Amino acid sequence: MLVFLEMDLKRILVLGLLGLVGYTSIYESGIKICFDREAYDKVITPYVQASKIKYKIEDLKQDYWQTPAETEMLGTGDCEDMALYLQELWKRKGLESRVILGYYSMGFDPINKFKHAWNKITWKDKKYIFDSANEVVFETGNRRYKDYTEELDNEGEAFYRKKIEEYYIRANLTNNNFGVLFKITGRD
Repeated sequence: MLVFLEMDLKRILVLGLLGLVGYTSIYESGIKICFDREAYDKVITPYVQASKIKYKIEDLKQDYWQTPAETEMLGTGDCEDMALYLQELWKRKGLESRVILGYYSMGFDPINKFKHAWNKITWKDKKYIFDSANEVVFETGNRRYKDYTEELDNEGEAFYRKKIEEYYIRANLTNNNFGVLFKITGRD
């Protein structure tokens, strides 16, 4: 179902990326577009909601992974908190996604990469990266994808496995199968 509606630029850009914008018109009152209502409701609205969480830097030694409820209540979080929150919002809409735990290098220096978390979702047979902490969205074939490394070294994998265990216990999750919520090794 296509809908004609005024909306902010962030939603328009994401809809355009997903290939769901029919056409765009600029009026004095704002920008109006024709788009796929299902994508807007299920994919875009949760992402924009998650992007409103203010980024809060944490020391990796003290890194506490908030539950989605804590993130929503506090309105702040780091990359893992934001990714878990977005995943929960999509789950409420009936969508499956993964929190990807890996490294991010910002393109200019692949040697100085840092641990990072983001989301990957499949929509209409295409895979997309949604990084709420950096406020970026792109298809996995995009050149920006090289900045995201989904394969961890032994130290990184050990770090994230420990964090996941702590999170499962604190969030009262009974299924300790890491693959259900998280992906910590290899691209899919």
